[in-house]
Amino acid sequence: MGRSKENSTSKPIRRHKILWIILAAAVLALVMAASLGYLFRMSIFRMLAPEQYTELAMAKMISNARDRSSGILDWTKYDGKAVSHSLSYDTGKVSADSVLQFDPKNEKALLEYSFKTYGLSFADNQVYISPEQIAVSLPAITFSSDYLTIDPDTFASDWKAKGWDKVYEMPDPENLVHALFGKSTDSKNSRSIQESAAALLQGARFTADGQMSATIGTKQIRLDVMTYIFPQKEVNDFLKDYPYILNNSSFQVKEDVAVHLSIDPDGFVRKISTEKFAVSDKGTNRSVRITIELSGDTYPTDTIKAVMSVDTDGVLYEITVDKVSSYKDSIYSASLKMTGSGGTQSADSRASVDVKWDKKDTIGANLTISSTGKVSFWDVPDMTVTGKLTDTAKGTTLSKASIELQDTTGVQTKIDFDYSAAVIKSPKISVDTTDSTPLLDYLPFELYMEFSGVF
Repeated sequence: MGRSKENSTSKPIRRHKILWIILAAAVLALVMAASLGYLFRMSIFRMLAPEQYTELAMAKMISNARDRSSGILDWTKYDGKAVSHSLSYDTGKVSADSVLQFDPKNEKALLEYSFKTYGLSFADNQVYISPEQIAVSLPAITFSSDYLTIDPDTFASDWKAKGWDKVYEMPDPENLVHALFGKSTDSKNSRSIQESAAALLQGARFTADGQMSATIGTKQIRLDVMTYIFPQKEVNDFLKDYPYILNNSSFQVKEDVAVHLSIDPDGFVRKISTEKFAVSDKGTNRSVRITIELSGDTYPTDTIKAVMSVDTDGVLYEITVDKVSSYKDSIYSASLKMTGSGGTQSADSRASVDVKWDKKDTIGANLTISSTGKVSFWDVPDMTVTGKLTDTAKGTTLSKASIELQDTTGVQTKIDFDYSAAVIKSPKISVDTTDSTPLLDYLPFELYMEFSGVF
């Protein structure tokens, strides 16, 4: 009887275990099938539409980097919205308070600031900027007028009509104002850099160059290599549209530029490299080669190594940038190192920045940024920034913060400051310029320009 009772209880238990094993195996099989199906579909996509696959990989790289950064410090909540920025600081000799209201949609900005120095107080200063008018109020200086104004549409031509372009050539203020808000009067330039880059991409010649195995970071990875060849004219047109990218309007590419993109099996761009290409920089001919390697795990941009080699008449100068960052347990840390070497010894440069932000610490100073460096023969002062950084859906604040500088002679400077940013829900950015004087008709300014023209 005892044996029979034992059998009656053990069979359901065994069946129960077997059922769970079958279910687990079924789930595992479904997961494997889904994964293999995804990989199979991506392999087919890569073979049948390699250019679209490459564009997807680049978009994935950008999206992955954006997700990473917004998960740490979400600055995207301000995109396209009117934002108020507040900054106050005190150096011991100078103290200031300022508020900047910036509305990119309606293209209006208003900076209000006041400061004290050596017992003197300068209050109620304002700078208003829009495509229709630029207005500046400096009550302690311009006693005869509430505002000095500029009409961005006519200012450059009025300046030239006075003959002052021989003293100082005035750029087009209207374009500068539009550029400040990310726009332009030129329909070609009104596109964002991303849109212009996409247009540049469409004009390039594309080839799929097969597969290769390479070491990325410390791992050996199979990579698909895709190549874009960008025509010389299109590259120069792009750089002409955005001269501030290089801050050099005389920079010209002298030949087509070949760019190789290496993509891992997960669809991430892991390496971007150019073949050597010729450029002209202020009349000097150079050859340039650029390599960028992304070796982070879940987020490839967590670890980046970029190298740019510049050969000028057989003299090689190389700039290397290494960036390593991590975000774990609400603690963000990053290290950025830059070195430049080659040519003459005086041209050697180095710089490093280290960042640590403990988001869990909501009481004391939770942010530390330190930097040091040397540019050619000039030693950059060591700098340390500390403060309490808080980022929520409502806004961003950096409070009880300080910047400490120390030069090579040991001289120290400390600046205490507070900063905050928040969305303006109903922006009304305007100034009353009823009592105002055009800058070009302001007598002290006219006298100053005439005096400058003599010398």
